[in-house]
Formats: sequence, structure tokens, C-alpha cells
Amino acid sequence: EYFDGHEHSFGRADKFLEKLLVQPAVAREKRNGGMYLINPVAVTEDILRERSMVAREWKSIVATIPDEHLDLRRILFSRHLME
Repeated sequence: EYFDGHEHSFGRADKFLEKLLVQPAVAREKRNGGMYLINPVAVTEDILRERSMVAREWKSIVATIPDEHLDLRRILFSRHLME
């Protein structure tokens, strides 16, 4: 529902997180017989933390692109001058 297709794709992640935040906590039984709690707020925080780490990593990668393309631009400019 939130991650399939391209129609109205902007804001989908935020809508997903908003819907997740209003969900009640859920208790589940472990295989060994114990119980554990799924806390939607904690899950949302984990998602946002991971998303932030990915964004910082992409930012550092993108910051190096102009340097990587500088030599290519010089070569293309030299070829253009030779024409």
C-alpha cells in the first residue's frame, strides 16, 4: 500500500510513519512461551534513526561527485577546444 508503484509517491513514507505512530502496542507470544511487546513508537524511532543514517551516508557520497567529475570535465573541455 505504501511502497508499491509510483503514483503519489511523495510523502508516502511520512504517511506510513504517521499511521504507525497511532497504532496501539501489541503483545506477542515467543516460541518459548514468554511474551514480548511491539511498541510502534519505538519502531518508528528505529526507522527514523536508520533513515537519518542512510541520508548522512548518501550526503557524504554525493558530496564527492563534483571532485570525481572534474577530470572528466577537463577532458571533455579539451576535446571541445580541439574541434
